[in-house]
Amino acid sequence: MDEHDWSQTSEKELEVWRRRVALVETLLDERIDEQERRSARWSYQREQGVGERTVRNYLKRYRDGGPLALLSRHGGPKPPSARIHDEALGERILALIEESPRRTVPQLRRII
Repeated sequence: MDEHDWSQTSEKELEVWRRRVALVETLLDERIDEQERRSARWSYQREQGVGERTVRNYLKRYRDGGPLALLSRHGGPKPPSARIHDEALGERILALIEESPRRTVPQLRRII
């Protein structure tokens, strides 16, 4: 991940990335005492609503790929919705479920 098209990065994504880089670089800086690094980690986790495992993943990604590896992986188009857009089909499925609530999705697919 040597290059990145920054024009495709929103301000929000850029700010999230900056915070991640600042955190990881703080955690990896051995000149900063352990207590201060621990405090920075806890503050980030609390403010961003992420867990210990997420921070460990950030550290691994940074070590493996540098700062650009901390960019969000959730970019790009979202997959299509799994919702049923055909109203008649939706009503038929609900009727089958009401008839026999224990039917599984594969069973419903075979019936329809």
